[in-house]
Parts: sequence; structure tokens; C-alpha cells
Amino acid sequence: MDNGDRIKIIGIFVVIFLVLCGYFYFTQGRQNIQQAKIQKEQLQQNLQTSSNSSEKDSTKSTKEKSSGISYKVHVAGEVKNPGVYSLDSQSRVVDAIEIAGGNTDEADLERINLAEYIKDGEKIRVPNINERNNSDNNSLLSGNYDFNSNKIEDILSSSTKKSNNYNLDASSKNKSELININTASVSKLEELPGVGSTIANSIISYREENGGFKTIEQLKEVPRVGDKTYDKLKDLICVD
Repeated sequence: MDNGDRIKIIGIFVVIFLVLCGYFYFTQGRQNIQQAKIQKEQLQQNLQTSSNSSEKDSTKSTKEKSSGISYKVHVAGEVKNPGVYSLDSQSRVVDAIEIAGGNTDEADLERINLAEYIKDGEKIRVPNINERNNSDNNSLLSGNYDFNSNKIEDILSSSTKKSNNYNLDASSKNKSELININTASVSKLEELPGVGSTIANSIISYREENGGFKTIEQLKEVPRVGDKTYDKLKDLICVD
């Protein structure tokens, strides 16, 4: 084999080598491009999944805050815009006061439970600070009794018995000491044992709607006044 043939063979090997290098380079480049494309698609899917998850969490959170059930409540007393309002059933007393324009400067917010859930058809009355008119009344207000609660048995009876004279027999009381449920104000009615803001307002509403009480036994017709509450009050009230 002469030198010319050797040069041709070497040239052929060089060309084959270059072709193989080009092939491998091109193939590797395509693989890298495909891999980058796959990684990009996975990243987009992850972002979409994260976005959908966030939307679901947000929707879930919104559903937890709103039940979709509407309650009507009557907001009265020391609020800027008293009236009947519709709120979500998951709303609390503080939400009812806020929708009524907020409390006035004379409001006594310590006497009501702002965190209590509202009830359909209830009357939420914000009391006036000036209704604390005597030390005995203050002793009641300093306890843990919820003046906005529908549970009339929650009052702290032990401290009440020590600070007032309602445990005296009827025979030891004259008529002038009895509270007239036909004329007494809310604050006066609240001096009675077991009577809070809710019951006091119910008594006044009943007498306005029915032309007053004819007998003290009619007190049992007032919402939330049961036999136990009546037994506590019958020797302390009158209708004259």
C-alpha cells in the first residue's frame, strides 16, 4: 500500500470520526432540549396544582366564615342606627352592633357578651352606662352573668343573696317596696333576681303589646320566664 492509499484511508477515518461526533452532539443536544421541555412542563403543572390548591383553601376558608343562612336580629339600645338587620348565622353580637353603625359613647359593652353567636329573631340590646345606678346593681354586673344570654339561670346567686334583700319573706315587705312590672324601667326590672337585659325587654314588650299585666301570674306568659323564675319574683313584684 502506497502513501496515497494510506492518506485516503486516514481521511476516511477522520470523516467517519467527525460524523460520529456530530451525531452524538446533535443527539445529546436534542435530549437536553427534550429534558428541559419536560422539566418546564412539570414545573407548570406544579404551579397549576399549587394555584388550584390555594383556590380550594380560599374557597374552604370563605365557606367556613359564611354559612349562607341568614338570620334577622333586632339591634337596639346604645347603637347609632337601631333596627332590624339580616346577618349570616355565623355572625356574633359584635357583628350585629357593627352593622347597626357601632355603639354610642354611652354604651356599656362590659355588660354584654360580644363574642356570643347571634340567634334568629332575638333582640340584642346594648345597655347604657348610666343604668348602673346603685352598688347592689354593680355587684351583679361585676359577676360572670351574660346579660345577652337566653339562659336565665346563669346569674351568680351566691353574691346576689349577700348584697340584696330579695330573700326576705313577703310578710316582711310592704307594698311600697315591690316593683311594679307595669311601670318599671329596664334598669329597675334588672334589679330583680334572674332578670337580665333580655328578660327585662321582653317584659316591657309584653305589657306594651297586651295593655299591661292584669295579674302577676301573667308574667309566666313572657318568653324565657319559666316557673322557677316566676317563683323567685312573685313575692317581689306587683301590677298596681
